[in-house]
Amino acid sequence: MTNRIRAGFTENGQIARILMGDKLLLMPCHIIRENMKSLEQKILEDYLVGSVKYKEKFYFYAMPVAWWILDYEKYSPSILSSKERRINFRNGVLVVTDYNIKPYLESIQEYKLTHKELSEIIYEIDRKYPEEGYAYLNFFIDFDKKEYINGFYDIELEDYLPDESWKGKFDEPLKYLPLHLRAQWQ
Repeated sequence: MTNRIRAGFTENGQIARILMGDKLLLMPCHIIRENMKSLEQKILEDYLVGSVKYKEKFYFYAMPVAWWILDYEKYSPSILSSKERRINFRNGVLVVTDYNIKPYLESIQEYKLTHKELSEIIYEIDRKYPEEGYAYLNFFIDFDKKEYINGFYDIELEDYLPDESWKGKFDEPLKYLPLHLRAQWQ
């Protein structure tokens, strides 16, 4: 038996009805629209590119600024007012500590970029918008050294660290990558 997918919208157009075989799924339309956007569109609108170092390995992500904030409780205390929001945001990891790095990384897995994707998007965006800096490396989070390098001008994210053992500063994140990874931006 093949799984047929049929989709439609409720009368108000806010909820998509998706029929997969004999199962009916209801999903908010804004989630569907968000997932249909290209990576380029997301970066041009509000996703920020950054790197995470964990257990001596470097990973790259393009995601909304909220996902780059290590102490979201301190940054936005209003998130504590709703149990649903607390649970749904980053799988409940509001403050990234030594004890929940893995769950945090799992919660941002969907935003992870392969080196090929990263190279392609940097090339494509820089070609189309050479002076805008959309594909700029905004963050470098080193979980091994507990160091947060913020290159994002709009918010002093280095002020929202999990605890006093972390060091944060406003600086050029590219300087903290090995040369072979930096080359993508040059």
